[in-house]
Amino acid sequence: MKNKKINGEKGFALVVAILLLVVMSIMGSTLVAIVSNDFRENDRRDYYQQALYAAETGVTAAKLDLSNLAKTGMPKAATSTWTSWPSWCSAERFKKLDKTQIYLVKNLASEVKINSEIISADTNEDKRYQRYSYYYFITYTPDQLGNTKLIKPKIGSKAGSSGSNISESSQYNSGGSSTSQYYSIFSCGKGEEDTVVAIDVVVSLTK
Repeated sequence: MKNKKINGEKGFALVVAILLLVVMSIMGSTLVAIVSNDFRENDRRDYYQQALYAAETGVTAAKLDLSNLAKTGMPKAATSTWTSWPSWCSAERFKKLDKTQIYLVKNLASEVKINSEIISADTNEDKRYQRYSYYYFITYTPDQLGNTKLIKPKIGSKAGSSGSNISESSQYNSGGSSTSQYYSIFSCGKGEEDTVVAIDVVVSLTK
């Protein structure tokens, strides 16, 4: 009887050990999966943030571009519609636009790689910057139907200053009058794993 009891206890201990091993294996696998998902999510957030920075760089470049164009007069929209945007920065990314009613004021000839604008002595860092780029195009601010053919002017007052001023808000000084025109900048940033962030900004240009 004693031997049977000992053998039974050994068998029970073996079953418990196997069950514990299975449970610990499942817990370990679950923990590894959770950690891996966290790492992937962190990477995705980082890719998104860097692509957003690239898109914002495009907005800054577009403002400078628009300001330079204004030195010779208020920039005008093309008389024919435009449909030759890059596939990753197409009109479909912007809900405000009707892709069949886009009249271009200015755009980039091709995407700009971030590494071409950032000087880095770190080779690995430079290689990473090569994966990020931006592209932008400028139109008159679209109407409620997404049409960018007609300019949106606003009459304001000014203090008689000369030159061109570009801003994201409309502020005017007293004295005299001028017409400010509204333009929209549509910019996309592209990064690792084909992450794309699209942003648009309305700016007013006063001559």
